[in-house]
Amino acid sequence: ADVGVPASVEGTPVPAAGEVGSQAAIPAFVSVTRLDVSMEDILTGEHAINVHKSAQDIGTYIACGEVGGIRYGDTIQFGLHEQNNSGYTGVALISSDEQNRTNVVVYLAKTAPTGGASSTPSA
Repeated sequence: ADVGVPASVEGTPVPAAGEVGSQAAIPAFVSVTRLDVSMEDILTGEHAINVHKSAQDIGTYIACGEVGGIRYGDTIQFGLHEQNNSGYTGVALISSDEQNRTNVVVYLAKTAPTGGASSTPSA
């Protein structure tokens, strides 16, 4: 799924309000994906979340994190570290739902001194 400003959540359109608040704020981008596999199955293997530069440049990773960390109830959260000097870092949360599927939420921000994001990455 694309990492960016969400156009919809669970199929419901989200109206674009534009940037608000402090001009010094670092924009954060989000991706929400539902996988038809249990979280337990994901945890038994060696898995990672890779964020690609774009759908057109899928071979270039800009952030990555191995799946694992501290479990809080049905949610595990872990960091995504920068790849290829992209300046992007983030956090991923995976959680299970009632149908034994896994929800993956990725938050990503450009933390390089130049600030701002030049493109919308894909997860």
